[in-house]
Amino acid sequence: DEINFGDVNQIIEPTKIKNNIIMDRSLLRITKGIQHDLFDPDVWDLLQNNSFKVSHTFDRMGIRVKGEKINTVKKDEVLTEGIPIGAVQVPTNGQPIISFVDHQTTGGYPKIANVITADLCKVGQLKYQDEFQFQLVSMEEAESLRLAQESFINELKYSTP
Repeated sequence: DEINFGDVNQIIEPTKIKNNIIMDRSLLRITKGIQHDLFDPDVWDLLQNNSFKVSHTFDRMGIRVKGEKINTVKKDEVLTEGIPIGAVQVPTNGQPIISFVDHQTTGGYPKIANVITADLCKVGQLKYQDEFQFQLVSMEEAESLRLAQESFINELKYSTP
């Protein structure tokens, strides 16, 4: 069977993706979260120098990970507040949860970090037992990476031979 859609003016060749653009899921870049001050300053070494594995309890709401236990220093109760996509929350068991596309709108776990916008696509590709590390970046670097990713996507979208 054949379905005609109209005339083809040109043949578009597949675009090759540069190697440095291909997603490496072994590293998730983060910025400090709104409650980062509830944690010991040494927690950043723990986050960046240890690997975390995706646990079997993950879904579109949140990616639960297992790794070195993260303890809060201050036991202040966190008020319920909005949760952004990519928030790295730390419940009382010390095992992080990365909020994802169907995450709840509010919650009360301390948010130590946020996965940067440019790396949210990596979170969507994580699967059970995947291992990764966090890397802390500045807000300026996160914005620069987002703009570079946006530029790359626009180049793909509008590229023709």
